[in-house]
Amino acid sequence: MYGRMNLAPILLLCTATILWRCDSESADSTPDTAADSGTDVHTPADVDTTENDGEPDAAEPESIEIKGYAFAFAGLGQPVVNATIRIAEWPDLVVQTAEDGTYSLQIPNSGTFTPYAEHENYKTMYLQTFTASGSDLHNVNFQMIEPFIYDLMAMAVGTTPDPATCQIATTVNTIDIRDMTLDEFKNYGPHGVEGAVVWSEPAVDTTVYFNASVVPEPSLTETSGDGGVVWPNVPPGVYTFGANHPEKPFASFVATCEAGRFINAGPPWGIRELAPSEASDTNP
Repeated sequence: MYGRMNLAPILLLCTATILWRCDSESADSTPDTAADSGTDVHTPADVDTTENDGEPDAAEPESIEIKGYAFAFAGLGQPVVNATIRIAEWPDLVVQTAEDGTYSLQIPNSGTFTPYAEHENYKTMYLQTFTASGSDLHNVNFQMIEPFIYDLMAMAVGTTPDPATCQIATTVNTIDIRDMTLDEFKNYGPHGVEGAVVWSEPAVDTTVYFNASVVPEPSLTETSGDGGVVWPNVPPGVYTFGANHPEKPFASFVATCEAGRFINAGPPWGIRELAPSEASDTNP
């Protein structure tokens, strides 16, 4: 979500709030409603986020593959085993992550779809909403967060998550990570681009950037090298998020916000840096 985890600031927050945590065990890790394991990590395909008529063209495949990796935010890339991966729009499609955290799932080549991951030890995490366009999608990753870290992050943001809203996060991420192997991706360091200003359509009330130590800092007005951004307590609806930068173009992403969802559009998806030849998929 926010690049490689620096645990020192979080541990300080944890020490300061341990008594508070003991009274906060009711945090819901499953609201109601991953890169492959080898070296073939693909560049994310450009995805048309406009809705289609729900029917694939005759020349297109009936299904596409999505695959990726579930790993721990606070574990320096430790795989999350036996996470359950589902698609919000097709709840009967399900797969569990393997011992190395990888998964692969065939889904209909039709309309929009929102992957999410469930695990008893982590917050349920939704990704951005994609549109099936006939191409397989790789590196559809889940950077899983423990409930107590989720609570500490909320405290640092200065908000209490409202169950009638959703919480949305992303990383404004560098193009440098797109062709990396999985190990290179995990060991690269911060995945962010410094100096970007994010936007949303429709507009949301609050935007909080993460500092270089991977801690939300409400006073910041643009991304740090970490690239992390969070939008707390967003009302239900469908939103587009993107970023402006003086030198670099970025792709936007779509988030489907429903009550209780935690959405993390993580790298190499989310707000991702584009090559000049891709710049048509960029700022409005």
